[in-house]
Amino acid sequence: MQTTKQRSSRKRHYLVPSEITRMVQVTNTGTPEGYRDSILMVMVYFHALTAAEVTSLLWNQVDFEQERIYFRQPDDTLRSQPLSSMEVTALKKLQQESPSPLYIFCTDKGKPLTISYVRKLIEQAGKLAQIEFSATFDMLHNSTAAYFESRGYSGEVIHTYLGIEKKD
Repeated sequence: MQTTKQRSSRKRHYLVPSEITRMVQVTNTGTPEGYRDSILMVMVYFHALTAAEVTSLLWNQVDFEQERIYFRQPDDTLRSQPLSSMEVTALKKLQQESPSPLYIFCTDKGKPLTISYVRKLIEQAGKLAQIEFSATFDMLHNSTAAYFESRGYSGEVIHTYLGIEKKD
């Protein structure tokens, strides 16, 4: 648990695109795991995925033809988001090399990555990318909304994209 001093010493609770780019670059080591991990970070950022969502993503949630990805909401409804052409290409390559016919982000044995692994991956990538503070999974997750906000999108548009229900 963070102390008040630790929380207040951090300037912000999100990463900026240049930091994320550096983290993705240092993670993509030329190995299958590095490739998988760099795509994982891109997907978390582009789609504001939670750790639970990213570790449970299935191939049948990706519609390559329509270039969309589908997510199950807590109320059991589906939401979808568009995939960029870069994501489509990267996911197709990842699928060809994947040891799992089910999970997108899996170990070399075909088991889904753990939430703990994903959190440590982000922290390690932040260190390797020489981010000036400790990068966390939550910061990467929060970066999507921060990016949209910096571009002038309304809270309503951001919430719709992220599948966040409006509270009355």
